Amino acid sequence: MKRRQNGFTLIEILVALFIFALVALISGQLLSRTISAQDRLQDRGERLALVHRAMQIMQRDMLQLTNRSVRTSDDFTQLAPLLINTDGFIEMTRVGWRNPLRHRRSEMQRVSYRLDDEKLVRGYWHTLDLSLIHI
Repeated sequence: MKRRQNGFTLIEILVALFIFALVALISGQLLSRTISAQDRLQDRGERLALVHRAMQIMQRDMLQLTNRSVRTSDDFTQLAPLLINTDGFIEMTRVGWRNPLRHRRSEMQRVSYRLDDEKLVRGYWHTLDLSLIHI
């Protein structure tokens, strides 16, 4: 009488292990690519949020633009309310500068934007007229 086999043969186990290893390798590669794509998307999202914030600040300044020129230190020359340079430089006078501490200053503000190594830099002055700046 022949005995029935109740177990798996060595070849069947090796084939099963090979298939399992192949599935694990493909899953690992897929997970690695997914994590890499997630990191790239997160970096781009953060960059987009910064660009969006900068655009909101610039839009606020542009909407509050006023027609107030600026006197220079010799009191004879006046700078235009809006200066735009081809090198990526914008300077303007805006209204709406909040003063919650009630300092003695105008509610108008002179602001500028310039590109510095592909970064947008915003500058501002505490006084509008350059003749009032004490050095």
